[in-house]
Amino acid sequence: MTANELAEKLEVSKRTIYRDIEDLNMAGVPVVSFPGQGGGLGVLDNYKLDKKFLSVDELENILIGLNALKSIDTETNINTLITKLDMDDNSEILENANIFIDLSSWFNDDYLKDYLSEFKNAIRNKKVIKIEYQAKNGFSKREIEPYKIVFKHSSWYLFAFCLEKKDYRLFKINRIVSVEILDTSFIVRDHDSKKLTLLFKGDYFSTNENKYKFQVILRYKKENEDFLMNKIGVQVFKFDTCKKIITFETSNYSWLIDFIIGLKDTVQVIEPLNLVEDVKRTIEDMNDLYKES
Repeated sequence: MTANELAEKLEVSKRTIYRDIEDLNMAGVPVVSFPGQGGGLGVLDNYKLDKKFLSVDELENILIGLNALKSIDTETNINTLITKLDMDDNSEILENANIFIDLSSWFNDDYLKDYLSEFKNAIRNKKVIKIEYQAKNGFSKREIEPYKIVFKHSSWYLFAFCLEKKDYRLFKINRIVSVEILDTSFIVRDHDSKKLTLLFKGDYFSTNENKYKFQVILRYKKENEDFLMNKIGVQVFKFDTCKKIITFETSNYSWLIDFIIGLKDTVQVIEPLNLVEDVKRTIEDMNDLYKES
């Protein structure tokens, strides 16, 4: 990135940029200017950040984040970054950390690592991706411009502009059947974080005021209490251990039916009444399916 680009991005003058670069050099951070096309300001490749610039808590947080990314990343640049940070005692820091994050699943998720690597390369090189996608309404082939990889609510998504739909979409990665990076390049479109947020407008438990949210009441048996607390948690889902009921609010009705069915025979829907009927109907459809076999 050039001094002009950096000044524009940070909304300061070039003089301020050069003054800050001088301060960084005096502090021991070797910021240099690379000439020629594709050049600009940068830090020497062999530079290692002196740990005295960071507190123990800051080092711990950086390592926790990098270690989490390593669990799903096939690239070696994370190890390179750790080396640049000069963290010789990183194993000890991680061992003493009170948080451990593993983004991999309980299943064989080699496909996920491969997909994430391909998506990152396509985003970095601004290449169109051709995917085969299994959506709720059927199978389709799409050509998309990838922008961001998103992790939310235990699932991975690709935020992209769909050339067929002429709009932004969130593609759930475990629904992507195949991926092909095309030679076609694309020009980055203007988009902001609001568009990404809007795609999550069906957020299961939004903390924002939402007039469409409704209360759900479930009944459970004592013998299933520990299982349910471990399965769904006790923060969003409020347990009344005396009455043996669970209450929570949501705005995502289609997700709710799948969620209830997923809890199998450990809960019974009490309210709302339309949910009771829809769950019954779903169970009957499942039962009919197995009768046919």
